[in-house]
Amino acid sequence: MSLLDDVSIVVTPNGYKAGELYAVVPVPSEGAEEVINGDFATDSDWTKGAGWTISGGTANASASSNGADIRQTNIFEPSKTYKISITANKTSGTSIILRTYNGSFQTIGDLTENSSFIYATSSTNNGTLYVVSNNFVGSVDNVSVKEWTGADMDVTRATAATRVDENGLVNYAEILGGEEVTNGDFANGTTDWSAEYSATLSIVSGQLKIVGGRSAQGITTIIGKTYSISANITNIDTVGGIRIKVSNNFNLDGAYYNSAYNATTTPVLIESIFTATATTTFVGSDQNGTSVQSALLDNISVKEVTRDNVPRIDYTGGGCPHILAEPQRTNLLTYSEDFSSGIWGNYNSTVTSSVTTAPDGLLSGSKFSGTADVTAHTLFLNAYTVVASNDYTYSVFAKKNESNFIQINTGSGFSNLYANFDLDNGVVGNFNTLDANIESYSNGWFKCSVKANSSTTTGQTTFSIIESLTDARNPSFNALNKSVYIWGAQLEEGSYATSYIPTSGSTVTRNQDIFTRDGIGSLINSTEGVLFVEMAALSLLSDVSRVIMLTSSDGLNYVNIYFQSNGKLTVYNNVNGVNTVLFEQVLNDITLFNKCALKWGSQGYELWANGIKLESSTSTSVPIGLSEINFNWNGGIRHFYGKVKQLQVYKTALTDDELTILTGTSGVHFFPSYASMASDLTYTIE
Repeated sequence: MSLLDDVSIVVTPNGYKAGELYAVVPVPSEGAEEVINGDFATDSDWTKGAGWTISGGTANASASSNGADIRQTNIFEPSKTYKISITANKTSGTSIILRTYNGSFQTIGDLTENSSFIYATSSTNNGTLYVVSNNFVGSVDNVSVKEWTGADMDVTRATAATRVDENGLVNYAEILGGEEVTNGDFANGTTDWSAEYSATLSIVSGQLKIVGGRSAQGITTIIGKTYSISANITNIDTVGGIRIKVSNNFNLDGAYYNSAYNATTTPVLIESIFTATATTTFVGSDQNGTSVQSALLDNISVKEVTRDNVPRIDYTGGGCPHILAEPQRTNLLTYSEDFSSGIWGNYNSTVTSSVTTAPDGLLSGSKFSGTADVTAHTLFLNAYTVVASNDYTYSVFAKKNESNFIQINTGSGFSNLYANFDLDNGVVGNFNTLDANIESYSNGWFKCSVKANSSTTTGQTTFSIIESLTDARNPSFNALNKSVYIWGAQLEEGSYATSYIPTSGSTVTRNQDIFTRDGIGSLINSTEGVLFVEMAALSLLSDVSRVIMLTSSDGLNYVNIYFQSNGKLTVYNNVNGVNTVLFEQVLNDITLFNKCALKWGSQGYELWANGIKLESSTSTSVPIGLSEINFNWNGGIRHFYGKVKQLQVYKTALTDDELTILTGTSGVHFFPSYASMASDLTYTIE
């Protein structure tokens, strides 16, 4: 028997959209239609509340229908998942709210136009669908409810978050819409671009040259939506620069400015985002401080961008990617890339902005240089607020230039601590902080981080140029012609560094990643089966357990696999509310990927990891009604914070030979086609 014959759920770093990570197995499918007369062809089958009528092939809500509903019974069954779709045509008012009753009214969705929802019912669902007017005047049509079978994971974060992409760059996990700019590559010359303020537009080597003014183009935007804008600029001259502008008027007055760039012969990719405040937005460019310039512009692009709730497919370390789940963290440094801003100070040092390609692929890396003074050479940040006696982690991306070494040290609030880093060989030298780490990134960059515990409520941190790994804190020497590149500074409360959180004037919080899937009882066999996860912890320093579990909707029955903060692989089960520790085994290193499997059934329980059976139990007490996958313990505690390469669920208790293959070095690997907004996913198995 092939393992593929028995696997019922496979989740990998896969196709995705905002709020959802697609499973490889099973391919989602829809059952029979549950709604009768969902097209309202007749005035029947629906119970109508005040202000509702059925005529003309639609259900119609008047102004007097507010709070009232039309409903149909015997639609839902308990503990199942359904796809619900509806067409709403609003004349005025607010919205239509879809509800069901689970002991109290539960909202399925709130909509003002055509929409569809994937909804999992509870064990107490009474089966009725309610279509409720929320100050809605208009009509609804094409109401459809079909049982939905799939294991796509719901993803919740509600903020943007960065990851390392397939090219090794640090950027946001995002979904981009279609191109809004016409002729942004100037393939058709200056067509679709207007000259403003007596500008002369011409094409040089396929790129736009602007002399004496501005260029502009109007695009259609949606108020409140976020858009990404980017452009390529080359040959910026010595007397001026060029900048990209976004405005609500053709003259680009009162415009939002992208960063202005000074003289460079290196091609520059500039990127930024803006939120539309009008239905027509004008994008364009102008000169920065000169009437004649040589800068050339190309590939102007504007696309709607979605970053909230987009799952992070992370390629840190290269090779196959993993799903990244992290805790909530806040970057307390208000300018993480602009080291020339007012919050940063220099002592016998200088910082030159935008001189090298940073880990995000943009020309945003800064040069941190020393002077000839025989003293310390520092870039510092004073007097920020921390909580006394808490752990904090400082981090910065650094790259060697004329010097191979950088030091991160602390002052008031954290005592006189320091850590030295080698930016050539990627190693940590002398340090007296609680911990110090260095990670390799693309193009010679390293992420250097230190952990310290605060002693007061006001902190200080410093970056120093040093001469060797054995230097003391803030060494004195002649640092003329000594420099390193820096980018992406971060201070976060916590015992280890997490992914980069960009800031530009205020602190920024990234919410925790939450992965769940409920209503999939048909894909899980409570009587027997296997839960397999290939996963790694973010750090040994975290005091938070990392839990992945199969559970019933009421939480009284479950099995789980999790890494404890003491480095142990532990398994619990819960049968009708009785919680039992089944297994507890120490692994060599939970920060590395371990292939772990839990087997249950009539022959008992077994724990496997990395091709070896670690422990077994003769207990035949198995959980009842497993219907959910959660990357947390019941109730949302002990969230899984770590990395997952693959998760699989089997509906049979596999043999020892099969478990040896599944968890072994060769293993069973699904290789999906990675794509956002994927519809048809393909994979192979080894």
